[in-house]
Amino acid sequence: MVRDIARFYLSLILALFASSNAIAQSRPQVHWSTFHKQANQCACHLFALEALRKEGLNQIFEDTGSIILAGNNHVVAEVVCLPGNQQIRLSAFSTDSTTAELTRNRVRETIVNSALFDTCP
Repeated sequence: MVRDIARFYLSLILALFASSNAIAQSRPQVHWSTFHKQANQCACHLFALEALRKEGLNQIFEDTGSIILAGNNHVVAEVVCLPGNQQIRLSAFSTDSTTAELTRNRVRETIVNSALFDTCP
């Protein structure tokens, strides 16, 4: 009887541990950075939108002109153009840390390498 109770508690503990592990693995992972870009608000918005689309983040959840939140079935990214000080804050969220990190790095690289050929209104 004592063995049965011990087995029961052991199996309960293992089940709870497995359940908490599954929950931890499905939590979103986030990678973020803040960087400078010589661009006004309009140009920052254009650069961010182009970079997000280039990464396949075509579902736009929010676009206020200074904040763009976009994603697909694997990752969501947010670009915030901070007015006045030419800073850009970039975050990427995914259940897979590598996906979030790569998305953040690629979007940032595209924005950094962007150049405006026309003037913004």
